[in-house]
Amino acid sequence: MAPLDLPYLWGARGRKGRHYWYYRRAGLRVPITSANGLRLAPTDTGFYAAYDRIHASFETASCHAPPAGMGTIAHLIETYRAAPEFLQLVDRTRGSYTRYLDYLKAKIGGLPLATMPQEAVIKVRDDLSAKSRTANYTLAVLRLLLGFAAARKRTFRLPPNWGNPAAGVSKLRTGPGRRPWYDAEIDAYRRRWAPETLERVAFELALNTGLRGVDLVKLTRTQIHHGKLTVQPAKAGRLVKLPLSADLRAVLDDWLESHQHVVILTTRTGRPFQLDHWRHFMRAAYDAAGISGEVDTHALRHAAATILAENGASPRTIMAVTGQRTEAMARHYSEQEREAEAGIAMLDQARAARNGNGKVKTAADPGVNHRRSDD
Repeated sequence: MAPLDLPYLWGARGRKGRHYWYYRRAGLRVPITSANGLRLAPTDTGFYAAYDRIHASFETASCHAPPAGMGTIAHLIETYRAAPEFLQLVDRTRGSYTRYLDYLKAKIGGLPLATMPQEAVIKVRDDLSAKSRTANYTLAVLRLLLGFAAARKRTFRLPPNWGNPAAGVSKLRTGPGRRPWYDAEIDAYRRRWAPETLERVAFELALNTGLRGVDLVKLTRTQIHHGKLTVQPAKAGRLVKLPLSADLRAVLDDWLESHQHVVILTTRTGRPFQLDHWRHFMRAAYDAAGISGEVDTHALRHAAATILAENGASPRTIMAVTGQRTEAMARHYSEQEREAEAGIAMLDQARAARNGNGKVKTAADPGVNHRRSDD
């Protein structure tokens, strides 16, 4: 019923007489919507751009894979890729999801969604068990996909009592992951790189704001007002104002005065960093300072949460920057280090009391027994 001469465009009239427009191809029926998920008609602004986007995605997909059958996991994946839930993700997240979606489509794309057993989900996870973090991320993407389907049972022809087969499938155990920086490592880095160096300014920005690299490389001097940095982190979705600590201002003020670029962090040639270049640059700076490969820029975010809290940032702001999902977790993230320091101080005081002279003895002091660590 499409009066327009566009391939695969199809219109249907709803029960109240309203027309709904779809891109219908290879057994799929993708609604023509705006980036916000609003239905579009040919007379609406953005209709043809939305159509072109969907058409291009099918043309690209047809060069690499057979069409997805209706009601299969492949059908679900292609529908999700054309939906606002996927299209509105930040570029980096969308690219990461794409790799896992491609893997799932090749691995289980032909399975019927309505009868997919939980054992199939477990097998996807277990086949990647040699790399437990990859297995868990793949499981998370599959769970997200199946949740997308659960909200659209009519679209995917699912029975009313259909349940998400990924629900209840546990993640695999992983190693300790990133550890936070030790104070001695932060001090060592600062001794190696003077305040006027690019390496030091970049480090202080990362340490004192907690921002991800994708946000740090885009910072401009126009975002700084009255001792605060206004920024919209890529994964936060809203503007936040971060207080600038004294350590950060001590290097940043002179840097901004001596460098006239709008972007705060630039390469030696004055150009903005690309994200991969930024990562290699910082890793080289850490190596030059003798910093262990166990930590990186992302690991600074733990210490940054403490610094932000001490400078007056609210738990909600810390939550937006560090990516924590609850304010309670944000408080925990920022208070853990201070609680550990308080615990060590209490141990020192108890040891001093046992010594009877108010002085804490160390292993270097005469009379201190050198015991095994497991005594």
